[in-house]
Amino acid sequence: MSTDYRPLSPIYINDVLDGRVKNVRVHEQTSFEHDPFKKCLTDSRNFLWVHFDAEGQVTSFTRYHPNGAPQGICWQ
Repeated sequence: MSTDYRPLSPIYINDVLDGRVKNVRVHEQTSFEHDPFKKCLTDSRNFLWVHFDAEGQVTSFTRYHPNGAPQGICWQ
């Protein structure tokens, strides 16, 4: 089971991964091997997948069950 979220305004993957999230103890999980347009954010307990297009614009976020409570990542 999964839940998808769509951004209401433009977000770019470079803005997500530029180090700002490290200030709230969120980092990219790099041990997963997936397609080049998908990244995983984690705070070591919760996981949130970020999907983006070739231009780098985030198209959606996905939470897969039972990957914790990713709203802890989104609302930090």
